[in-house]
Amino acid sequence: MNNAYILVSATCRNNVDCRFVGEDMYIDIRVQNNTHGDLALPLAYLKARGPIIRLIDRKTEREVYTRPNLADPALMAQLVTLRPSESAQLEWVITAFELQQFDPIAVDIDAEVSIQSGGRFNDEPVEVNGKDIIHISDRKERE
Repeated sequence: MNNAYILVSATCRNNVDCRFVGEDMYIDIRVQNNTHGDLALPLAYLKARGPIIRLIDRKTEREVYTRPNLADPALMAQLVTLRPSESAQLEWVITAFELQQFDPIAVDIDAEVSIQSGGRFNDEPVEVNGKDIIHISDRKERE
């Protein structure tokens, strides 16, 4: 769910189908200004902390959250302004261990990638949030 301020889209880097091959998955997250005005966000803080990622096993519906990094709270004050339709790119890694925790043989997971933050729109404080879901599965033939 994206609110009126941002659109979030997530993709697996160099891996259009998000196929898990036993290695860490590199994720590119695009945060786009979805307004008709300037939107200021603490991008350095968001890059340091990372997104909120909820991993959901499609077979059992069990879910866990990955751990974000600890980030210096002072970075929250370093706002970067995105003009209408401009976007910023964040990078993240979902480790192979995190992906294999439900089933080490057959990975079939939805990764809900969320960005939540304070920001400023028209010089007023706002809360922004957005998310996207990517499906990550393995390449192994199922017997």
